[in-house]
Amino acid sequence: MPYHNTNIPSNPIPNEDNTPTSQEQHIHLTKIVKSHKQAQTDIQNTFSEIIISPEKIDDEKLKKIYESVFYKIPQREKLSHEEIIIKSSEIIHPEENINLQGQISILEQDLLEKNNELNALEAPEKEHEIFPNNTFLQEGDPGQNITIGTAIWYIQKGYKRKITADDKDFFINILRKINRDSLYMSNDQYIPLTNSPLRQLAKADEINTILEAQDIKFGEDMSVIPIAKANQDYLTDQLKVEFECFGVETYYKFDEDEKEALDGTYLYDSMGEPDGFWYRDLTAQCEVTYVNDSDPTIGFTPSPTILTFGVPGYAQRPVSRDASLYSGDPLSAEYYEVPPTKVWEIRPADAFNASYPSMPMIKEWGPNGKFPSIVDVKKGSRVRVKIVNKRDDGSPIYPREGQPDVEEWTQLYGIDTQHYQDNYSLDIFSMYDKKSNRGTKMINNMCYGPASLQNRCYGRLNQNWRREDITTNRNLMRIFNNPNSQYYRVDYSHRSGGKSVKGKVYGQPILKVRGILSVYLGGYRRSGSDWNVFLNIEGGGIMNVKNRNLEDEVQGYTRKRIPGEPGHKRYFQWINPNRRENGKLNGPLNNPKIYYPGLVSPYGVNGTGVGSSEGQDYTDLSASFFASATLREIPIITPLKASLYNIFNPGRPPGFNISERTTDHQEYGLGQGSNFGMTQWMVNNLNFMNPFYESTTPENEMFIFNYESDV
Repeated sequence: MPYHNTNIPSNPIPNEDNTPTSQEQHIHLTKIVKSHKQAQTDIQNTFSEIIISPEKIDDEKLKKIYESVFYKIPQREKLSHEEIIIKSSEIIHPEENINLQGQISILEQDLLEKNNELNALEAPEKEHEIFPNNTFLQEGDPGQNITIGTAIWYIQKGYKRKITADDKDFFINILRKINRDSLYMSNDQYIPLTNSPLRQLAKADEINTILEAQDIKFGEDMSVIPIAKANQDYLTDQLKVEFECFGVETYYKFDEDEKEALDGTYLYDSMGEPDGFWYRDLTAQCEVTYVNDSDPTIGFTPSPTILTFGVPGYAQRPVSRDASLYSGDPLSAEYYEVPPTKVWEIRPADAFNASYPSMPMIKEWGPNGKFPSIVDVKKGSRVRVKIVNKRDDGSPIYPREGQPDVEEWTQLYGIDTQHYQDNYSLDIFSMYDKKSNRGTKMINNMCYGPASLQNRCYGRLNQNWRREDITTNRNLMRIFNNPNSQYYRVDYSHRSGGKSVKGKVYGQPILKVRGILSVYLGGYRRSGSDWNVFLNIEGGGIMNVKNRNLEDEVQGYTRKRIPGEPGHKRYFQWINPNRRENGKLNGPLNNPKIYYPGLVSPYGVNGTGVGSSEGQDYTDLSASFFASATLREIPIITPLKASLYNIFNPGRPPGFNISERTTDHQEYGLGQGSNFGMTQWMVNNLNFMNPFYESTTPENEMFIFNYESDV
């Protein structure tokens, strides 16, 4: 489309002498527009031919040209010989330029860092809004003066830097000196960091408000500018505690036969006619579950851990001290001085019992207890706990009354034993391990329950109360189960007719004198007569028996005069191994029927009178006589003429088949004692029995045969 300019001014065009003319000029502009498609057809957009220089240029030609203009080219600056050499080298050796570029980048980064350092030095020093620079910071409670953990941070330019050097004290002392902190008093006594004005305690959430910079581990770390770590470590409020396991509380339920055996005994009545008894299973393990905060940046997020440990077992663990869990301050002694939390619980059925009685419990775990960060304790686990953390002066957080340097334990979970002390004067777990009111350990002739418990049953004899004399055996049970029993006296003194006898009571063999269970105290002579003193342990009181009446009044006792052997009829004797006729052992020994063998060692057996001339031979069953060869060397192949009728109550149980023992001696039958099994003391000490039958284990019955010999 043609354009016509109609706005050209009509001013005359001056001529050579600058006089205007009246002639007008017109300019015609024409624009031709083609479409893209038409332009692609009409206009060639590729090279179809290359114009070649008519002159050939090669290396020789370039060299001649360079030589011809050599002196016209400047040595340096732009388009110089120097520039030609540099550019040629870059083309021939490009790797050198690459290396130099890397060095340039490093130098540029160093320059940037130095510039930042310069800016930091010139700028005002950064400082935390709460904790001033040059402070040594530790986690703890400033109000209670309690330090938690061993970590120490140094505050520098508003950041916290953990001191992780192997010789931590060395670096701390250097930093204290830099800050003009006194390390020694006038008497050259060292001032510890805990007494330094630069040291400060803070809670975990307060420490978490400070950004963490590089650790101080080496000397050069103290001179670097602190920069915040990419990955920040956060503290959680924790309390270090120690657990102790006392086994698992387990209930043993009596069967009907056991209930009948215990009927009317002191123990049974004092427990209010129970169906069984509680004991601590020392073979089972305690189980405790506690929590800690898994992420302190988003509030309390509990992370549980299960601890399993047995007896004897101690375990130290950190548990959460998060304020959202506790109703008070767990770092104060007052927090633990309130009365224990008590509840009544019925344990669900388990492998031991189909049902349990409702029991008063102490429960200091869970939201209502003193340790809410302990969220579960397995049923039956008897556990106590104490605080491991100390105050800065080394004293415990919760000291024991009267012992300010000892940390007190707190019952975490378990039966409230004080309830049974207050209401029954009974230790709930002392079924077979308790003391009498006279201070001596009580004896158990009846031990029911699992084998692991029976092994801890003091005085165990495996006695069957139904055998032989039920009344006598029940009387024994009453004596043993009564903490005020006469048998639990340590000793007893008696004076009659100007003569005194003092003998041991506790642990002595129990006899029957005049049909009453008794203990032999000793003998004395008065007005030409020999007297024997026995203590009535059923109802109390003394029984004096003349020598000549021993056989009639002491159950099972036998006396026989042996010519030429004086003294054998004086006073009570347990056995008389020197009784002989024609140089041979003959006749029954002076063996009373023993209803309980006693503890013997280390108590010994009474038998010494008021003077050495009035004593008896071989009266102490723990004496060396029974370890000698007097009886043990008797040939087994020939029967003995001595009859051991009643030593320690050998008895014949129902259904016993004598053929199961030594068949050569069937005709001699069994002794006429009662019902005791072998005790461990018998196995260890009564070796004189071994020639007559094979040793048995403590849980097997003991039987003694009658033998005769031509020795």
